[in-house]
Amino acid sequence: MAATLRQILCLACALSLSGVALASDPPASNPREARDFRESRELRDSVRRVERDTGGSVLRAERVHGREVNRVKVLTPEGRVRVVHENNNNERSREVERGPRRNPRARDD
Repeated sequence: MAATLRQILCLACALSLSGVALASDPPASNPREARDFRESRELRDSVRRVERDTGGSVLRAERVHGREVNRVKVLTPEGRVRVVHENNNNERSREVERGPRRNPRARDD
């Protein structure tokens, strides 16, 4: 009876630890893949933060020249386009807001 209980407890522990192993980040075969995986996760996090903070929809998100800065372009509910730059410390370094495009002046040719 005690042996069966011990086997059940061992099985329960093994199953609970397997869930932790599956939830962790996948191992990368080289450092470049690990860096790319980390950067893509940070970019996704930036997109979620900007969507939550502005209430708008993201038009484009990208890394800025391989630096640790994310550039996120978002369309706000008011119809304006905002460009948000975030570094890895979740700090916004600069925000640029653009209104609707105006028609350029007509030329007299």
